[in-house]
Amino acid sequence: DPTDKLFVFAGILVAVLSAFILLHNAERIFRKIGRTGTRALGRVMGLLLAAIAVQFLIDGIVAAAQMKGLIR
Repeated sequence: DPTDKLFVFAGILVAVLSAFILLHNAERIFRKIGRTGTRALGRVMGLLLAAIAVQFLIDGIVAAAQMKGLIR
């Protein structure tokens, strides 16, 4: 469906532009939030990444169990 492709492309474009803007202004952002803010943000992002990893793991285990007929 062309609409689905458009939404996927728009999502990718938004992600790329967001990353560019953040990286382009990284020095300014670092000066604003300081060392402590940077450390706190790094820890929050690490926690978010860990949560996403756990969710991927759970989804994979559930999908494998469904394929084997262990759960519905």
